[in-house]
Amino acid sequence: MPTLTSVGYQVSLGALDQPGIWQLFTGGHKIDAFAVNLDPRESDAQLVGAKRVEQLLGAHRTRILSRSAVIEKEVLRSRYGTELWKACLAVAFLLMMAEMAVARTRRLSGPHGSIRTVSWCFSQTREFFS
Repeated sequence: MPTLTSVGYQVSLGALDQPGIWQLFTGGHKIDAFAVNLDPRESDAQLVGAKRVEQLLGAHRTRILSRSAVIEKEVLRSRYGTELWKACLAVAFLLMMAEMAVARTRRLSGPHGSIRTVSWCFSQTREFFS
């Protein structure tokens, strides 16, 4: 609410924390406009070191990226983690190849053709753990 002083009307707006051009209106008519600027120390655009960022935000909440890092990939990795399907597929393929190698070398020839020695594997396992 404006108050009348010896030099005219005075309006107290409180703390203005948004920069820009502010306008005062009365009855739909603009009566004044003024600029609001924030403290220039708050808009200091100098680079801050990694240690200072970790100190301000906490080391557990920060991740410092190199200049060559692809930001989109790093954000996805931090949200969803590292994809393991390629590594799991490679391990499964290696295990399949090992199984095939073991199966080929563990055959016996008999009167009915080739017979895999599954019982031989079980007996060797029992002897090993005994």
